[in-house]
Amino acid sequence: MDGMTEMEKFIIKPALREDIAYVQQLNLQAFQHERDHGFDRHLNVRWPLSEAAQAIFRSLIEQEDGLLLVAARGTEIVGYLVGHLGEGGSQHVGSRTALLRGLFVAEYVRRRGIGEQLVVRFLAWVRGKQAAGVSVAVAPANEPALALYRKLGLRDQTLILAL
Repeated sequence: MDGMTEMEKFIIKPALREDIAYVQQLNLQAFQHERDHGFDRHLNVRWPLSEAAQAIFRSLIEQEDGLLLVAARGTEIVGYLVGHLGEGGSQHVGSRTALLRGLFVAEYVRRRGIGEQLVVRFLAWVRGKQAAGVSVAVAPANEPALALYRKLGLRDQTLILAL
């Protein structure tokens, strides 16, 4: 078949409230990865386990314009994607845009297409919401993420410089 055993199959699904603690742990790993690789030195690595983070993840599950997807293998959550719809601003054609705010796959299951599956599912959600566009902010040095997004049709548009 595809070389994966039945136990290695991953399911992409909308997160449930009981998934939030797992997402928070993965989010902590994501923050540490971003900081350790120099993608964002200013990240507060205590935030992912905070009540504020928990509230944001809960709101993404509950709100019509938010999305929290998880990649699961059995009961194990091995990845997540955070996205939501926002206002594009009056200067843009189409008032709503989709923002992919976070994507992370546990290191030990990377390179198996999980990140791609999460983004593809997000893009299908975006089409269903009839958003005018999609955006994601990526550190220029995060070459694997850039390659994934470009492979799925996203194109470089804006460069933001910061100290």
